[in-house]
Amino acid sequence: MQGCELQSAESTSLDVNSSVPKNVWITFVGPAARSVSEALSGPSVVVLQEVPRAEEVTAQGQDTVKRAQKVLKSYRIVLLGRSRSGKSSLANTIFGEEVFKIHHKPICGTSECQAESRSIHGRRITLMDTPGFFNGPEEELKLADIVRCSSEFTPGPHVFVIVLKADKFAEQEQDVVTKICKCFSDDVLKYALVVFTHGDQLSKGMKFEEFVDQNEFRADLVKKCGGRCHVVDNRYNQQGGYRSKQFQVEQLLKTVDKMVMENKGGCYTDKMLQAEKRGVAGNRPQRDTSNKEINGASKKMWIKLTGPAAESVAEILFEIVVLGKTGAGKSSLANTIFGENVFKTSALPVSETSECQAKSTIVKGKRVTWIDTPGFFDTGRSEEEMKPAIVKCITESAPGPHIFLIVLKVEKFTAHEKAVIETIKQYFSQEALKYATVLFTHGDQLDEGMEINQFVKQSPDLCSLVESCRGQCNVIDNRYWKNPQDEYRSNEFQVAELLSTIDKIFEANKGGYYSTEMLQLMNKEMIVLLGKAGNGKSSLANTILGEPTFKVNHFNDLETCLSQSVTKSINGRSLMLIDTPGFFGPDRSEVDMEKDLWSIVIECAPGLHAFLLVLKLEKFTEHEQAVITHMCETFSEDALNYTIVVFTQGDQLSEGMKIEEYVDKSDGLRDLVKKCGGRCHIFDSKYWKNTQEDEYRSNQFQVAELLNTIDKIKKNKLFF
Repeated sequence: MQGCELQSAESTSLDVNSSVPKNVWITFVGPAARSVSEALSGPSVVVLQEVPRAEEVTAQGQDTVKRAQKVLKSYRIVLLGRSRSGKSSLANTIFGEEVFKIHHKPICGTSECQAESRSIHGRRITLMDTPGFFNGPEEELKLADIVRCSSEFTPGPHVFVIVLKADKFAEQEQDVVTKICKCFSDDVLKYALVVFTHGDQLSKGMKFEEFVDQNEFRADLVKKCGGRCHVVDNRYNQQGGYRSKQFQVEQLLKTVDKMVMENKGGCYTDKMLQAEKRGVAGNRPQRDTSNKEINGASKKMWIKLTGPAAESVAEILFEIVVLGKTGAGKSSLANTIFGENVFKTSALPVSETSECQAKSTIVKGKRVTWIDTPGFFDTGRSEEEMKPAIVKCITESAPGPHIFLIVLKVEKFTAHEKAVIETIKQYFSQEALKYATVLFTHGDQLDEGMEINQFVKQSPDLCSLVESCRGQCNVIDNRYWKNPQDEYRSNEFQVAELLSTIDKIFEANKGGYYSTEMLQLMNKEMIVLLGKAGNGKSSLANTILGEPTFKVNHFNDLETCLSQSVTKSINGRSLMLIDTPGFFGPDRSEVDMEKDLWSIVIECAPGLHAFLLVLKLEKFTEHEQAVITHMCETFSEDALNYTIVVFTQGDQLSEGMKIEEYVDKSDGLRDLVKKCGGRCHIFDSKYWKNTQEDEYRSNQFQVAELLNTIDKIKKNKLFF
């Protein structure tokens, strides 16, 4: 068994004695998951299958041969809408095959909830088709059934898709939305997106954003759903481009990815539903325990234990990653909490922990997996060696740690301690601090009668750090507080306080964890190309990537009509380049352009690393100045702190001249580059492909220089 994770659930109306306090969900992962779950199966056990997230998992078989298995991100999606709005057809379009039965009759074809699962586009998707709203005299029963099925979609749907026809927004569409909110509460829209079907009804050349804005109620709905909307035509598939089924399904799934990430992997749970609408769905019936297969054997099993002994059988599991400077006392701290010498300690100035080490035990009724890491700034190792060793703890603690424990000594908060925090943010992002708490060692250094919160208040930097960690901090003394002097200066008391802090963070994050997806996002450098139409943004992106990935049309300067992104490894680093439509294109209003640009920034959560402002090597006119003004009006002038000015058509540069000299000849360019921190580069996508005698006039050289400049931005500022 490779791992085990738990998720607590509220008691439901399963047919058990009313004295049963709780249900506990356990996930068994690994080759033995099925056999273990089958061995435990009984009248009080419900076994469900869940396909894990997208990552490579290596399993050691009995034949000692390592086998790598690709497992997928798993999403549960509920389709809601009027009868004949196209829910079943949409489900088939998403799956790319006829899975749900379609009835082309005046009556609704879907009479009861139906769920099917398929693996598509690197994801494991379970779609639940539901009866249509306003479907005859039994509508209230149907609504109750929809709510019941959604609450049984254990532990809850990740996304609700509100399906509407792309036609005149009638009063019935408004009633659909009203009934959805009545059934599930207004909070459901935080987990919802809107899909318009019958996309062929859109006027030629019209984007769905324009269509949405034509109706006030429709625009308000999309706004309440976080701006998430798509259009699909289930019947007519146009080849390539914006109106093709494949393109729209890919965009829809990207929106789902983004929603799940923004909700920290959480879902709309039965607890949320019951808190708002007790009794709407009636008593929850006995869940089917037949354990039907979902396309073959699963490597991950959910087991629900019920009964008075449920919590004692399955203690709550916390995975804790411990971070800190060499000599801060991380390993000693683990031994204090575990009550035994589990990790090796040393008083030497080099880190005793050279690789991540994990140990598990039960501490005060909670199963704790403690992942000790090498110390930051170990004198015996370079940062290039340290980062992979520390980051490895995330990938090896799948699905991810619940808590980062930042260990500091009770001492002056100096530049060294600040550097530790900055390094943590560079490795894991600011987002990681939402999963973090600060723990101080050497508690005997506290003044008599002083508590740790009072110590923290003496330093503005410490106050800021603790505030970023949800205001949580604790203190322990690995040496002198073993025998209590007073209650506060007792390790037993402080360990209990630490576990209480962990409970609070766990609850605040809704049981979520810092996932490998968050880490991958952190390690991916997201770069947006901006500029006037025809300035060569797409060609520049291809030059940086080293291959013709973005389409370039030399006869139509306005080829890029939608934002496009490509991720590729360049010089050992993962770059996502996002090409955008040109400013002031004839077919796009400023409002549309602003919406598109902000949607890109949001999609790049937790943030993008750099803007490449693309200009031609030509006279700096009022048109170029208008681009800068529009950019600053859209994002604020702070965007210039993340901006690099990149010139194209470098062959126009006078022989022997460098771009800095060219910039210095123009007051407008000089002022712009100065506002961008002096950052500017030059490329020529046509003539500088081959190695030049002049190294400077080589795209390969300029790409390396550009990446160095991006590194400097990242060092000073993590994200825009």
